[in-house]
Amino acid sequence: MAFKVKNNNVNEMVQRKGLYFVIPFFILFFVFQLYPILYTFFLSFNKFDGFSEPVFLGLGHYKRILTDKAFLLAFTNTWRMWGVNIVLQLFFAFLFAALLTNIRLRIKCVGFFRAVFFLPNIVTAVSLSLLFGVLLGYPNGAVNQLLYGDETARYINWLGDANRARFIISLIQTWVWFGSTMIILMAGILGVPRTFYEAAEMDGANGVRQFFSITMPVIKPILLFVAVTSIVGGMQLFDIPAILTSGGPGNATRTTVMYIYETGFAFDRFGYASSLSYVLFMVLSLCSFITFRTMNKKD
Repeated sequence: MAFKVKNNNVNEMVQRKGLYFVIPFFILFFVFQLYPILYTFFLSFNKFDGFSEPVFLGLGHYKRILTDKAFLLAFTNTWRMWGVNIVLQLFFAFLFAALLTNIRLRIKCVGFFRAVFFLPNIVTAVSLSLLFGVLLGYPNGAVNQLLYGDETARYINWLGDANRARFIISLIQTWVWFGSTMIILMAGILGVPRTFYEAAEMDGANGVRQFFSITMPVIKPILLFVAVTSIVGGMQLFDIPAILTSGGPGNATRTTVMYIYETGFAFDRFGYASSLSYVLFMVLSLCSFITFRTMNKKD
């Protein structure tokens, strides 16, 4: 009996000490995550410039968003760049994932290729933006020098055209992210039991039929994860267009997050910026929900 009481005291002491270790996490969570989220929600219903007292406007900011042409343009730009990026990203990720996991090809140094393709993902976006700024700068960028040498009349302003600038940003995003997507898809493909393919071969299915009838259905949860994370990441595009083009030419590469940042920190309209942030959050939530329902839909 004494041993049991002593054991209970030890358990209580361990549990109490365990609380001491998790308390710092909750303090940081409430101060740096939960409080800013709730305060931003409060500001979205108020006019606030960062100095004076908030003035309650109700749904005024949200009504204004519906007719804000600058926001709608930024939102459209973001979707256009994300659309090109996701198509190219998935194409190259699937292509290299299929090649590197193909047993028949027996490609050597798979680990080397994984590392090389993933490398841009660990480089900061600021560094990449500065790098491509040097490469594509007008008139004396490295690409113009390489292609045309001293023929200055033929130099191209690569970032001076709206469609071309958006496409270049999409290409950079593809180059940065397709490596990580490829690794995720490789893990999913390697997780498919070989017996599935062996049975398909016995039935006369070729490689293409096996890919669409076996690989794709089995790695469907992986595709769902890639789709949702791609939407969330793509809609938060900020640093590369902000540094590389500053949202230009005109406002052709200005993204939603850039517009939110400028609204809050350049024009001191923190209330309106907060409402824009919550609209973006609702759009991302809706897109994620639709993606889940679509990909989990039973045939």
